[in-house]
Amino acid sequence: MTELRRRQGSWFDVCSLPRIREDCLGSDLGTPCDVAPVLRLAPYPDFEAYLAARSPKLRATVRRQRRRLAAAGEVEFRVHGTGETESVLAWLPRLEEARKQRWKGGGLWPGYLAGLVREGLPAGVVHASVLRLDGADLAWDLSFYLGGAYYGYIKAFDPAFRDLSPGSLHFCRLVEWLIANGAHSFDFMLGAEASASRSRAAPCRARSAAPPRMGSTDC
Repeated sequence: MTELRRRQGSWFDVCSLPRIREDCLGSDLGTPCDVAPVLRLAPYPDFEAYLAARSPKLRATVRRQRRRLAAAGEVEFRVHGTGETESVLAWLPRLEEARKQRWKGGGLWPGYLAGLVREGLPAGVVHASVLRLDGADLAWDLSFYLGGAYYGYIKAFDPAFRDLSPGSLHFCRLVEWLIANGAHSFDFMLGAEASASRSRAAPCRARSAAPPRMGSTDC
């Protein structure tokens, strides 16, 4: 909140923060809103333990998808470090284009994600990853990672590789990486949607808040 107040008036006039998790904001601030799904990762020592806790059908599907992708070529899952801003900016336009195609415009203004990467990746707050097959990008993810909690934000995959289930496999590799690196939770940053619930995500209460609005003048 302090940083937002400092930048208010230069970066923006009014800021609304929907669905902040109560454990970050406190239960006495903001306005209660919908419940968000969070996947607890701490109980699992590795990805196999995580997968063993899913349904038999899901386990079979994931293993089949992973075998099919491995048979198609050399698979690489890369999480970019804080010094790899230019590498992320290189694939960012493809993520934006794939998102626009799928969501009819994407809803993000030009330059927003690039600015987020330039400021957030070196600070260690933005988490960027890519799934590749024989050097070709299949799927991308741009999210947030702080204090062992992963907050899913923007993701997309190349529709040309749809038959290889790139979105699902990117998610699995991401969960595998998070568990291996000591993450305790995967926050889907959504409402209580059924698609996230299928991953046995637990409910997390959220609230909406906004810094006090500054005085305005005619311009």
